[in-house]
Amino acid sequence: MDKLKQNSYWIAVGATCLVLLAAAYFLVVAPLGELSAKQEELNARIDKVDAALKRKDTVSKKLKAWLVEKNEADNQALEKGKEFYDAQGKPFDLYFNDAEAKPAVNEFSATYTDELKKLVEGYQQKFSIQANAEDPTKTPPVLEPFTSETLNDENIPIAMKEFWVTQEIIKACEKLELGGLQSLKFPGRLDTKAEPFPYNKRVRTEVLMSLPAAKIEDLLSELFASQRVLFEVEKLEYSRTQDTLARYATLIQSDSYKDPTEAAKSRYEDKFPDPPVALKLDLWAFDYTGVPVIKEEAPPPAEAEPKKKTSSSKKAPKS
Repeated sequence: MDKLKQNSYWIAVGATCLVLLAAAYFLVVAPLGELSAKQEELNARIDKVDAALKRKDTVSKKLKAWLVEKNEADNQALEKGKEFYDAQGKPFDLYFNDAEAKPAVNEFSATYTDELKKLVEGYQQKFSIQANAEDPTKTPPVLEPFTSETLNDENIPIAMKEFWVTQEIIKACEKLELGGLQSLKFPGRLDTKAEPFPYNKRVRTEVLMSLPAAKIEDLLSELFASQRVLFEVEKLEYSRTQDTLARYATLIQSDSYKDPTEAAKSRYEDKFPDPPVALKLDLWAFDYTGVPVIKEEAPPPAEAEPKKKTSSSKKAPKS
């Protein structure tokens, strides 16, 4: 005990040194080791970045090549689509005798008047339509053609397309034995407003006629099969007229036959004909105008950029 008391000072000094050494290890040596490890990890990452910047990236090359091929494929598909629509719309752009060049006004006016007259008179004769005694111009089918006074160089294409539409409708009616065509009009024929469709115009047609309801589908099928005009139905309305409702309301029909063979030859539609309906048909004739040409503006000249100082990537210094 006495020796401890005599050496207590040195014992205290030794203990203090031990505490300081322990503190130095935990507060200085250990953090420095961890910092050194982090520096090594950071330097390894910098090496990877430098290597990535210097190498030739094959993935980017493949992506660029694929984008070039895709762009070429898209352009080829666009050209095929344009060729298809050009071929489909070409018959509607032709003139009489399938001429491609627009004729002179006098020449076109004479042919237009004659051909339209043939269409109407042929239809009237086929179905024995009598002329209206009070006003022959109201004899069905009533049309609203261009006249020599209203026809000019600008509206020749409009008159030609309306003729093709008229011809296809009358041909369909004659083929299906439909003699109830009343009128055929082209509203908005000279409308100068911009078309809402980017690649086509629409020739609008209003058709009024009387026909059996069962024949409506046949009429549409015949119009859709046209090789000259691409028809689209905008609106279809039909209704029974008052006279047919009254006429067929009390219809009683009976027939006697000598034998089953004679009865078999009798057709139902001849004995009980389908009562006609009044049909209002709004049609659009598809007039392809082509893909508009977009003029590409030349890009402005690029301004010379000031040279930037190249900075080399530096590694973090090791401690």
